[in-house]
Amino acid sequence: MELQELADILREAHDTAPEGETVARVILFGVKYAVELRTYSPGRVARAAGVPTYHSEINKGRNLARYVELKPQENPAQENGANIAEERVRVQAELVGIPIDAADRPEVANRFGSLMQELAQLQDLDLEGIEPVTIFPDPDGDDA
Repeated sequence: MELQELADILREAHDTAPEGETVARVILFGVKYAVELRTYSPGRVARAAGVPTYHSEINKGRNLARYVELKPQENPAQENGANIAEERVRVQAELVGIPIDAADRPEVANRFGSLMQELAQLQDLDLEGIEPVTIFPDPDGDDA
């Protein structure tokens, strides 16, 4: 499973958690995806999902996984990361008014996930002391 797929699943678990159950949902994410979290650190997944403060809860779940046996899901298709990514693409496209055919959603979700994974790597850069640089020319010709 790719980093962005895990991040999308974590974001969905975080965003849909009932009030007061966010931490439990994040820990359960760590339990459920403990095998996948051997590839990516909890901190990296949490940053990619936009919930960086929850990395220790993910790690707790990952550590608890060896003591837990998961029950089968009532609707396994809903837990599929690809379906979540496609649904997210559908919702986001609707919000901004971009029509995307259902047949094109898997490809758009895949490309979007790849883009987000690449962008997430920028969060790991140490930019302390780096000054911003203008990369677009001044339309008036004053590049100074």
